[in-house]
Formats: sequence, structure tokens, C-alpha cells
Amino acid sequence: MSQFSFLEAEFADEFAAAERTERYALEDPGTAIIHARRALESAVKWLFIHDRQFRQPYEDKLNAYLNEPTFLALEGGRVATVAKKIQRAGNKAVHESKAPTKIEAVEITSALWQFMHWFGYTYGRTVKPDKGARFEPTKLMKGPKPETTSLKERKELEEKLAQTAKQNALARERTALLTKTNADLEAELAALREEVAAARKEAEAKPIPEEDWSESQTRAWMIDGLLKESGWPLAEERDREF
Repeated sequence: MSQFSFLEAEFADEFAAAERTERYALEDPGTAIIHARRALESAVKWLFIHDRQFRQPYEDKLNAYLNEPTFLALEGGRVATVAKKIQRAGNKAVHESKAPTKIEAVEITSALWQFMHWFGYTYGRTVKPDKGARFEPTKLMKGPKPETTSLKERKELEEKLAQTAKQNALARERTALLTKTNADLEAELAALREEVAAARKEAEAKPIPEEDWSESQTRAWMIDGLLKESGWPLAEERDREF
């Protein structure tokens, strides 16, 4: 079961992108990180539409949303810090020729989980994740064969995902306009915003403790991996710290 399953009932688009991040993390880091950035952008745009505490930024781009003062102030800056980490990794994946590493992909999957856990806990109306849940890198499983082995392929994937997201949004908008009047749509949005405000108020009354990896997780998924990349086989006791 996906560690992002708490999103599926109410946030289908965000769940789909997050689940792909998780699925590709170990086998195809570049693809995983690109999907993570897409999941982040989808969630951020959702909250700017549905939560009235946020002011619309000067342009419809992820960087503008993440630097909007009302977003920067969330949780004392903690939410923005995690979001920008994912954004930077996504930008790097489609602009630098060196492919992301598995270590980076696992770290970004963890960051995405932290963001989505906050997002789902704050805005879920019918399903909320367990407040005390933690991301478990050991639950990541080998997924499909790599899709994006070159910079060109990573750029093409990013462009494809952006285009698909735009087409899906337009299709939903057309369907809504064909079946409902503008007044109906405005009333639905107003009602949903009221539900979102109530869900946020409930979540803020029981804040989530800050997320951090344990020492053993840091050793297994960060330190040992970086040592191996530097040429340490870690095959003998003398290579280990006790």
C-alpha cells in the first residue's frame, strides 16, 4: 500500500503524482523527482483556490506561489522550506545533465510525504492521515524500469506532465460549465471553502509534530549511500562506525 494513500479519497490528482514519486524513487530517481514537483504544484494550486487565507500571487507559476507571503508564513516557514526543497530538486532534474541519484530521490520522496501529510491533515474533510504517522524509506519498493535516463527525456517528461495537467483542468472546467450555471459553480466553491476553513481550524487545534528521520534512517539512506558513492565499500568492520 502506498504511504500516500490518505490522499486518494479527496485528492486524486495529487495522490496519482505522489504515488508515482514513491514507485520510481529507487529505480528511476529523475522520474520520481519530476513527479514529486508535479504533485507539489498541484497541491499548492489547490490550496490557493480553496483556502481564503492565501492571496493570489502575481503570476500563475509555482515559484510565485511558494514565495507569496501568506504561504511563506505557514507553520513558521516549515511548510515553505519543505516545498522549496522539492521545487529545487525538480528544477535541477530538468536543467542539469547529471541525473539525480537514488539518495536524492528518497530524500525528496520523504519531503513530499511531509508536505502531503500536512496538506492531507489540514485540508482533508472526510479522511485525514494519522497525526503521528512517519515516512518509512524501508517501505519503498523497486518499481518499473527507468523512463528518463537522459536530460532530454527528463525535460520531455516535465513538459508532458505540465501539458496533461493543463488539459485535464480545461476538461474539468468545460464539463462543469456544460452541466451547471456560473451561480451553481460559485455556490459550490463557496460551500467547499467553508468546509476547508473548518477542516483547517480543526487541524490547527491539534498541530502535527515536526517530522525528522531517525538516526538509523539517516545512516542507512543518507550517510551509507554517500560513502558508497565516494568509493567506500562498507564491506568490512573497519569501514563502519560504532
